[in-house]
Amino acid sequence: MRPATSRETLDLIKKESVNAELSLLSIASFIGFILYAVTPYWFYNQSITLLSVILGVWIFTFLLIIPSKIQSYLSNRVNIALFVLICFWIPYVFILRLVGFSTSDWGNFFVYALFWFSYVAFCFYNGVLNVKNKMIIILAIIMIYAFNAIDNMRLLLLYPNGNKLINFYDVYKQYNIGGTTFAFELSLCALICQLLMLNQTKYKKIVFGAYTINLIYLFAFSGKMTSIVLFICASLAMLITWKINRFKKNERILLLIGFIITLLLSLFFLPYIFRLFGDSVASHDLSKRFYSLANFLEKMYTGNLVIDEYLVRIDLAKLSLETFISSPIFGIGKHFANQQMYGLNAVYSVGIGSHSELIDHLAVYGIVGLVSYLFIFKKYFVTLLYKCTTTINRDLYKIIIAFVVFYSILNNSFSMGVGILLFIMLPFVLDIIEEGIKSNASNNKA
Repeated sequence: MRPATSRETLDLIKKESVNAELSLLSIASFIGFILYAVTPYWFYNQSITLLSVILGVWIFTFLLIIPSKIQSYLSNRVNIALFVLICFWIPYVFILRLVGFSTSDWGNFFVYALFWFSYVAFCFYNGVLNVKNKMIIILAIIMIYAFNAIDNMRLLLLYPNGNKLINFYDVYKQYNIGGTTFAFELSLCALICQLLMLNQTKYKKIVFGAYTINLIYLFAFSGKMTSIVLFICASLAMLITWKINRFKKNERILLLIGFIITLLLSLFFLPYIFRLFGDSVASHDLSKRFYSLANFLEKMYTGNLVIDEYLVRIDLAKLSLETFISSPIFGIGKHFANQQMYGLNAVYSVGIGSHSELIDHLAVYGIVGLVSYLFIFKKYFVTLLYKCTTTINRDLYKIIIAFVVFYSILNNSFSMGVGILLFIMLPFVLDIIEEGIKSNASNNKA
């Protein structure tokens, strides 16, 4: 093989320099998308022009960079799933709306497509960005969420019920107040920050500061019981898993058995604990949720279940399952239920519970949607699992995924912000952790 001439070397340097500049432009435009996607005010008052410019710049850089990276790009195993997503699933969803099988507003479908945009960005960035650039994006996500959490706390002090009204999107449209999904996004962001802090010391003060702000909003201001309870469970599971890993195998088994026994025994005291929390928290809405959960558990233990807030959620999930059973292949399509005007009657008339992302998806798209989702998510989750070279990080990663799955069973979850956290922040954090592990191993050898 002949050596490269000085001209060829110079051309290669220029090419790499141009790619580096395009990568920075791509990062800047994607950070603009993050700012747009996770800031409630921008989301409620969507500027199509602004979003089009942001996405246009990103696609422009994508088209210019990808030819030089085509080999590494095509080697990524997730791109088979990307092909299914772009060439089948997204067009299929829009065709159903176009022919009238789905009747919900077009805006819902565009937001849904933007949830998947982060997956497309991940497939592109996975073979292009270095660790430094990935860290820039992670810090941007963390800081944007932290600033939004601070602004939300300020606004909720002025408008205490701002994130609790069923029609708050209309009432507080001109304010930067987030709702149920915003609280879930902050809890997911906090868990990924926790994963980073357990493994990485660099930027730890910045990450811990943002993590603390997220928790203050979540526990003191959000009033979102599902996010709070699931976050506590996932966070404790991560800390216990991290600590247990330091013990020998036999000791880990004994500690795990002891933990399970303690957990089972504590179930009998949970109603009392929830009532205690209900008495102590300042938020009326959160206090009501604690009392409701305590009542639900007491009645479940005694077999005297009656209509309760949590039973309503179970009933809505049952509604979606019944709809899926009646139309198992293609589902019934996505339709709008005017719950603000007609209450739960609108939900029952449509046939979709609208309170469980995963179960509702079965009712909306049937087995066709289920198979598509399983294929795309399996490829993605397995790809991330391969990124984890240590057992402890694989276990921590699985806990975060379990948190997302459980929340998606209990509530709606597919937002643009969740897409950013799930498809961008989480894999980038795993990459940085693995880079740190390799660096430490090299230093120890030296």
